[in-house]
Amino acid sequence: MPELDRLKLLSKVDGAVLEAFCATYAEFVLSVRRGEPLKAAMIGQMRFYAGELGLTPAARARIATQLAGDSFEMVGFGQGFASMSSPTKELERRVLGGELNHGKSPVLR
Repeated sequence: MPELDRLKLLSKVDGAVLEAFCATYAEFVLSVRRGEPLKAAMIGQMRFYAGELGLTPAARARIATQLAGDSFEMVGFGQGFASMSSPTKELERRVLGGELNHGKSPVLR
């Protein structure tokens, strides 16, 4: 979370929700790996936390409406094949061409 803090994308309250989301997600992954049935309460918690963090279409629409009301120009961008194909091809071209400067980030090596 240091990077999200640096970018001022999370408040202390958001950090607590993110921590709870991560803990619930870890429990979800373990249940799936063990072949256990998923609990409705766990799925409900995941949906709640996802909404609080703006990770659902409804939450993103609510945020976009608020930002538009504050005079920010909103540009929609889908996350399906039609929207992502061209940018993904361009990213691949740049990666393979050695055109990206990742500042020696160990994550992006």
